[in-house]
Amino acid sequence: MTSHAVLVLSGVAVAQATFAQEFRIIRPPDGGEIAVTEMTEDGRTLVGPCSRPGYVESAFRWRATGGWNYLDDLPGGQTQSYATGVAEPGTVVVGIGHIQDPIAVMLRWTGLQVQPIMFNANQLAFGVPRISGDGNTIVASLSQFGSQQPGISRLRNGVWVNPSLPGSAVLAGDLIALSFDGEVVVFPAIIGQRRAAMRWDQSGVAELPDLPGGQSYADRPRVSSDGQTVVGVSSSFFGTEAFRWTAEYGTQRLGQFQDSLLASAQDVNADGSVVVGDVSDGQGAFLWSHGHAFLISHRLSALGVSTQGYAVANAAFVSGDGRIVVGTGTRAGTNYVWWADLGTVCPTDWNDDAGVDADDVIAFFYEWDRGRADFNMDGGTDADDVIGFFERWDAGC
Repeated sequence: MTSHAVLVLSGVAVAQATFAQEFRIIRPPDGGEIAVTEMTEDGRTLVGPCSRPGYVESAFRWRATGGWNYLDDLPGGQTQSYATGVAEPGTVVVGIGHIQDPIAVMLRWTGLQVQPIMFNANQLAFGVPRISGDGNTIVASLSQFGSQQPGISRLRNGVWVNPSLPGSAVLAGDLIALSFDGEVVVFPAIIGQRRAAMRWDQSGVAELPDLPGGQSYADRPRVSSDGQTVVGVSSSFFGTEAFRWTAEYGTQRLGQFQDSLLASAQDVNADGSVVVGDVSDGQGAFLWSHGHAFLISHRLSALGVSTQGYAVANAAFVSGDGRIVVGTGTRAGTNYVWWADLGTVCPTDWNDDAGVDADDVIAFFYEWDRGRADFNMDGGTDADDVIGFFERWDAGC
């Protein structure tokens, strides 16, 4: 236990499933602002920038079991560092820092030791780096000093590679995401006057289709650890909403929470079966699995954990197993980070009470009758979804 309000239950046995839960508010030791830019696959290490005495801002690493570390900048320039990526199990972190104002260079921390990331033997690298979960690949919005338009580059085995982007596509910002092994990279791009989601694998860079209807628009892609699923936000007949893409089924809507759109998909778990994001109309953060979405605040309440008056909104990251979710919020004008372990999330718990029983069957068929029960995640609601649901329900989860 820490000084943060933490509640842990030993588990609630429901059918054959066991649920545990935990909720924490994460703040810097000295108070002030905080943001999270990445999380390890196991969900137990967070990195990002935060307030720190004597620093403009400081990179940090927080561990669920190991506490807090500030990550130092290189000597020279203003005291400012910013963590942007972390590899499993959390010992290697990448980010940016300053050696000479206003020059920001890419950094790599191993433990608490910092060193610059080099473009070549004699040249520092300028840009915003991300790192694969296995720690073997760095991808960055890389630019030479003074360049007005950074490009995307991948560093592996000491060699930087720049892909050929299709048509007039250019990198749009630094929201780059990698599969666990670094073989698949997704990033936003601008093509003409529109934004697009791009996927880079061994065959090259390709634009992912957006949702039908509305403007031609897709943005903020994230990729599963296995590289097979991409989520993000797109424009459709219904407005701006979350999408999920696989090579087998293409780009699909995530659907709705009750009568509200799932407005954004911010992250996806290792195998693509769990997605987190935010519901439209400010209702809060959702978790989606096997065609069904629930509010994370409702799940915590069902498990008997208080969120201590903090809003469970702006879900940003989900662990590989889909049980840990991290998000942000603002209270009394100060940013905070929330970290929630939801335990095992059973895909057959369709009435959102943290249990598996006959009431879930009723809830499932209520949505199935309305065409909103895509349990097998193939983009439609049909008899196959009923078969898939009952196979899991009979197994207890």
